[in-house]
Amino acid sequence: MVRHPSKRHSGNDSAPGARRRARESRNNSTSFSYQFDCPEGVYETTLLNSETVTNAVNGRRFNVFIQGAQVLTNFDIFAASGNQQNVAVTRVFTNVLSTPLNIQFVPVTYL
Repeated sequence: MVRHPSKRHSGNDSAPGARRRARESRNNSTSFSYQFDCPEGVYETTLLNSETVTNAVNGRRFNVFIQGAQVLTNFDIFAASGNQQNVAVTRVFTNVLSTPLNIQFVPVTYL
């Protein structure tokens, strides 16, 4: 979910398609990214991740970049959430100076 913190949040994601993207599952060992068209400003980006591939710590780890800046290093979704049933929630504030807002996941470990 990406939203502008200065705007009242009505329960709908501010960035078009954000809710649809949140339901996507990635099951590959290659980098992937999401882009959101949004006006310049400071945004709160909430990453909601659930491990659906492995059921062990260090099974999959990612580096996560927002607008080219690394915000998570060796992020292990299973370790952060505790199991496959939970969601790992990570919040990051990002200053968007040029659009689109870009979120990139780069695999470090993939079993």
